[in-house]
Amino acid sequence: MMLACELKKQCCSGPGYASPKDAFSNGYRERFLFVTCANTNSLKPDMIASVDVDPTSPTFCKVNIPCYGDKNAKRSHLVVPCLLSSRIYFIDTLDPGNLKLFDAVGTWIAKNSKKPEFNYDFWYQPRQNVMISSEWGAPAAIKQGFNMKHVQEGLYGNKIHVWDWKEHVLKQSIELDACYGAVPLEVRFFHEPTSTHCFVGTALGSTVYHVY
Repeated sequence: MMLACELKKQCCSGPGYASPKDAFSNGYRERFLFVTCANTNSLKPDMIASVDVDPTSPTFCKVNIPCYGDKNAKRSHLVVPCLLSSRIYFIDTLDPGNLKLFDAVGTWIAKNSKKPEFNYDFWYQPRQNVMISSEWGAPAAIKQGFNMKHVQEGLYGNKIHVWDWKEHVLKQSIELDACYGAVPLEVRFFHEPTSTHCFVGTALGSTVYHVY
């Protein structure tokens, strides 16, 4: 696994739109938006709500608070990790105005695998049997608001992690530069299923790493 800090211009022929204006003019209009609501009060839960944004709908602009319905019903695949707790919610969005929860059957990481100190984003390429994940920081520090002191104390990450997709095992952790690689968040592979190239953006370091 190699790193390159310089980005090379690439040609892209994948799906999408030629420009933001093209997407605005010709793209599909969303009917519902899903909004994460993080609660800074540790005694109260986080929440996700749906907002009706269809101007023709009788519930236009209505915010729908999730209810906890029948867990045996048919489910969809909206996954919502909480910011200040260890909870991950799996939410049925088949009826966007009436969100329901369902149970998880286990964790993805294999029991015999090493585990990163922090987690944030991930992207996987099954055809390459690889997943790349990134790091944010400790919830105890994040909920206080950003403080450079917490970075110096090691409460924010600067590593990216390479996983075996089939075995769910951590194969390699790459420590980025303490300055430019601080707080790596978003991970994006090329939108081409056989590609071995991805990019990682660092929030504090303001750098884009090319990983391949």
